[in-house]
Amino acid sequence: MKYIICVGLAIVFSFHCSCATVNKTVLKEFYKNGKLKSLTIVKVKTPKNIDLFTFYKETKIMRTDFDSITGFRLKYTERYTKVGFGGRHCYEIEAIQILYDVAGKRNFYEKSKCDKHQYEYRKYINGKLVFIHIEKKRKRK
Repeated sequence: MKYIICVGLAIVFSFHCSCATVNKTVLKEFYKNGKLKSLTIVKVKTPKNIDLFTFYKETKIMRTDFDSITGFRLKYTERYTKVGFGGRHCYEIEAIQILYDVAGKRNFYEKSKCDKHQYEYRKYINGKLVFIHIEKKRKRK
């Protein structure tokens, strides 16, 4: 009886955990002086069981650029896209861009969701928030 329960639980967990595969790739670029120039992480998620009506492929790209002298962040971008029928109806689910000054403080923050149906813009001076603009586009009936 215990053997049947253990095998049953193993089968349930194997089906539950194997719904999608995630491939992760890390790319590093360096300056001539040996310091890190940029770090790019790419995650691609595809379903294991291919179905014609629920097939999708999600890609998440995160890139960070660094300064050659100080090593502080200069720019951070994140892009999350989806191709296929499953999930949301938009191609670009989310895009984030953050710019930093020489001291490593935020200057600019931009975020768009679902093919720019929701857009957010923030302006910083010396790391302090000065201006916010939020825009939402709604569908007309």
